[in-house]
Amino acid sequence: MNPGETHRYQVSALDGVGNESALSTPVIVRGVNSPAGIAEAYCYPNPAVGGATPVVHVEGVQLDTLEVKIFDTSGHLVEKGALIPLSITGDKTSYEFVWTGPISSGIYFGLVQGKSNDTSFRSHLKIAVVR
Repeated sequence: MNPGETHRYQVSALDGVGNESALSTPVIVRGVNSPAGIAEAYCYPNPAVGGATPVVHVEGVQLDTLEVKIFDTSGHLVEKGALIPLSITGDKTSYEFVWTGPISSGIYFGLVQGKSNDTSFRSHLKIAVVR
């Protein structure tokens, strides 16, 4: 159901011999927009093995800005950038950031931050790299 669409539902019941009851009182349901925010955030492939390039993927709703910061286990910032919108499905937008490196073997932590109007959203992820 899309936001703004309305649907009318009624139900009836059958007894053991197939007699059907009268229809219930109608219920009208209207689709609403999903709340703004980060619906999902992950990195693939994870682990990134050999020469594989890690890609941060985010599904977001009504976001004005979206960025990722990647830190090593010491807490040092090793990469940052804006996520690029790829596609829209319903009210969700898919974004990606390709981490091109150079990237050493290790465990990394990602912080995805988004903003919608004056509200901030964040999500955390872990990235493993084996070279």
